Amino acid sequence: MSVAFTTKRPHRKSRAGCKGCKTRKIKCDEKQPICTFCALRDLQCVYGNTESRSSSSYGSDVQVLARRTSHLPYHQSQNWAPTPSPSCSPPPYLTPSLSPTSGTLTMFDMRLLHHYSTNTYQSLVVGGGETMKVLQIRIPELAFESESDFLMRGILAIASMHIDYLNGRINDVCKPSDIYQMKAIRAFREVLSNQELINRAPEAIAAMAALLLVMCRKTEPPHEELNVLTWFGLFSGMGDLIMTWIPEGVSKSSIYPIFRRTLSDLKSVPVVPSELINMLGSITPQDPDFLALKDYCKTLDSFGALYASLKDDGISDALSIRIVTWPSYVPKIILNSAKERRPRALVIVAYYLVFTKLIKNMWWWHGGSADREIDVICGILAPNFKFRALLKIPMIARNMNDLGDIKSLLLGNPLSSATTPDPSASYNTTSGACTKPRPDE
Repeated sequence: MSVAFTTKRPHRKSRAGCKGCKTRKIKCDEKQPICTFCALRDLQCVYGNTESRSSSSYGSDVQVLARRTSHLPYHQSQNWAPTPSPSCSPPPYLTPSLSPTSGTLTMFDMRLLHHYSTNTYQSLVVGGGETMKVLQIRIPELAFESESDFLMRGILAIASMHIDYLNGRINDVCKPSDIYQMKAIRAFREVLSNQELINRAPEAIAAMAALLLVMCRKTEPPHEELNVLTWFGLFSGMGDLIMTWIPEGVSKSSIYPIFRRTLSDLKSVPVVPSELINMLGSITPQDPDFLALKDYCKTLDSFGALYASLKDDGISDALSIRIVTWPSYVPKIILNSAKERRPRALVIVAYYLVFTKLIKNMWWWHGGSADREIDVICGILAPNFKFRALLKIPMIARNMNDLGDIKSLLLGNPLSSATTPDPSASYNTTSGACTKPRPDE
């Protein structure tokens, strides 16, 4: 008896079938969530290869997505924006991924990355040009190239914060953006403890240091806290670390534009109010500030550039970038003096806070707390009539909202509408009122 052998019918290979069909070496129809073979036999249907295969390509897919969708318009009312639940526990689909984001971005991560590449990057700085290109293209490139995911987490954190701001939830608690920030800062600290990673990714680390200036934004600091000093400290620390990470200087790196401190040269000679000059002129060898006199002079020299820019450029991007970056010129000894609440340092900080009120188009900027922090400084210096009298300009500016009036006040021009307080008055931060000093003062 002869045995007839028949050939197999040609069929398409099932490369993405379930594990059960692959074990039995039969063709899987790949139906989701359960294939026909497993459904008929009431078997557990598990797909194992699709996730691992797709996750490895997430990085390139996200880059393509961001590039192809960069031209799409952005609408403020995003139906996917994170919404905190009453129990302070975000929905699972809005919870940041627990795995390294550089290789396994979730769908929500991809949406945040798209929002960053189409909208958020434009809102981080002023000036445009090369700076915008670095923020939109180069920094995400560094994030994908990095061995660690700290920079990608930083990008996603800032995008999430921006969405919270656009939807009026910047002061909410238990937001997904809080989780992103926590993970970004944690990952960054881990990298900073590994010298080999620092040596291999100096530009990515420098970029993350710049993003920290945005991430560490505070909206509702305690009443007696000077949030502006945190900003000073971040700039001081960033400058030291960048010089360590990029010894040849940040000016030769591909991300240099985001560290520029000026947009144009000054035409006017930098000047400062005579009150501030006389304040330093009163320092004697017996004064505790005498050892820091040279640093105080350097501080006022750089501060004069703000007045010159206000005169030359008016309320503009050129002035804004000088205001934002001015703390990088402040010597550490002056920063420490302000933290110690020394009067002269606080007076300079109060004048700087007046300038911060001139910035209106940067959502992450802390200028909105300038009035409150001027109040704090007035309260600290209230017992000291000598230095309290030097706060005349900040005290007038604290209730101003008109940018033209603030400019006129700083440049010594006549004001359209303002009431000049009695410079001999003391300031009560609790009631918000000025009171005459006691006769024994």
